Amino acid sequence: MKRVGLLVGLLVLLIPGRAELGRIHYDEVKLDDVLSMTPTVVVVRPGPTMEQETIELGEGIEPFVYPVWTYKVVEYLRPPRPAKEGETIVVTGFDDGRFDLHVKYHAWGMHKSPIWRSYTAKHPPGPEEEMVLFLRRSAFLRFDPATGRLTGRADTFAPVVAGAAEGPGARPMLDRRAGKPCGCTDSLEITVGHPGELDDGSTVLDDAIHARFEDEGAIGWSRVDTRPQRRQ
Repeated sequence: MKRVGLLVGLLVLLIPGRAELGRIHYDEVKLDDVLSMTPTVVVVRPGPTMEQETIELGEGIEPFVYPVWTYKVVEYLRPPRPAKEGETIVVTGFDDGRFDLHVKYHAWGMHKSPIWRSYTAKHPPGPEEEMVLFLRRSAFLRFDPATGRLTGRADTFAPVVAGAAEGPGARPMLDRRAGKPCGCTDSLEITVGHPGELDDGSTVLDDAIHARFEDEGAIGWSRVDTRPQRRQ
């Protein structure tokens, strides 16, 4: 069952919702490409715990549901270091592209055919085996214009591309290469959900982000309207 749970977990993380399924085109990338864009390469144990997060989109519109997994960490291959006792890592299934696709379809009745990059494991993990994840720092936070506050977890990660994982059979090659810096920026990429439009000249959101992440070296963010209205 753990093996099934791992595979289901990856599928839910990386494949869009039911209504959008079948309109996605995947551009297969090589492991060299994955390594070049991955700031964090981590080995995790099978059998993660999972929670579901829901973004309500208004009456009559199917909510956007995404999973969040907590994995037990074995070690980090990039940057190389052993795991602390009992250390975990949180991997979010929120993706701004999936969210945009969901809103366009369910709220506006628009069909899109995006092209997403994906990776296919050369050494898929077997039952009870550890798994190597290729991750970037990514978080979804909610913004309340009334209070000017951001809420939600910011210590989450996301796959760098769809299917960005390998099994232990890839370790000999990864042990030689993953410890080298990727040459990419290890920035925290935030998607901020807010209920309605914000004045383009308003700085309240920028101020909230800078206040919460004043010690963060590199950060980027985008905004999404979490309460879109269905077109009449």
